[in-house]
Amino acid sequence: MIEMKKSQGSVEFVIIASFLLSVFLAMIYIVNTKTEESKYESIAASMEKIANTLLDEIRTAKSLDDGYKREIFIPTKIEDKDYEIRLIANRELVVKEGKQEYVAFVPQGVVGSVGRGKNKIEKKDGIVYLQGIDVIINDRFYFNRAHDGKRMAVLKSDGQIIVTGTLTENSNYSPKSDDEFLIYDNSKTKVILAINLESGNIYIRGTLYPYEHEISASENDVIRFNDEYGSTAIKIDNSGNLYLKIDIVQNGVPN
Repeated sequence: MIEMKKSQGSVEFVIIASFLLSVFLAMIYIVNTKTEESKYESIAASMEKIANTLLDEIRTAKSLDDGYKREIFIPTKIEDKDYEIRLIANRELVVKEGKQEYVAFVPQGVVGSVGRGKNKIEKKDGIVYLQGIDVIINDRFYFNRAHDGKRMAVLKSDGQIIVTGTLTENSNYSPKSDDEFLIYDNSKTKVILAINLESGNIYIRGTLYPYEHEISASENDVIRFNDEYGSTAIKIDNSGNLYLKIDIVQNGVPN
């Protein structure tokens, strides 16, 4: 009888312990799920806030007279995470972190590009121009074709550019399609760098200067792409000269 009671007690203990363990694991799962949902919602809210802040800047510029000019800073991280912000085809403002994405539509009459870090917004001849000044590349800055998402070019934080097409120097490039990345000179009258995202070709108004191991800032600069430590890896000056710490790979695979 004593042995049977001991055996029964052991079984009951195992049952109770298993039940408590199941409850404990279920609670951990619920807490982790709620934490992940909270992080997801927090990142989504931050993405929306960044996009709406930039849209407010655009609306302000559109409402004011020609000559309006202002520097704006776009956060370099969301919740301590790297993310992408891109103006696509001068129509869609996309903020993306991992698999999360927030898309907003910009008003007509807005051209240019944006990036994490210091940017400039100005209005000339009724057009609002967006342009990075000191843009952060933590690793890679990708350019994808709009209609199918194919990757056509990448700027890398080590100072290398890879394009699926070819490079043309000393180019008097004129905008040809909605699907291109354009950088204008300071007067906003000339395109000094263009990446056509249909063909993957890159055009610069000036000359390519590869393997510039120390790229210093200058008043003549239009845009600098910096690594996460603030060192300039790629820059374009007002004449359309392109300075790289490494070089351009043509007919390559942007990865």
